[in-house]
Amino acid sequence: EWRTTSRVYASSVQVSAIAICCAAVRTVCQKSVTGEPGSVWVLNEEQCGCKF
Repeated sequence: EWRTTSRVYASSVQVSAIAICCAAVRTVCQKSVTGEPGSVWVLNEEQCGCKF
């Protein structure tokens, strides 16, 4: 059970890291001309990107 708990905890931390990453990307993810916000999306388990 300890291993399961550790695994779940690690997964939760990873999800939080992704959320922080996406939030950071969202702040700068916008069209340079109109200033419209772009769509933030998850590239993989560790990275986020943005598209318009």
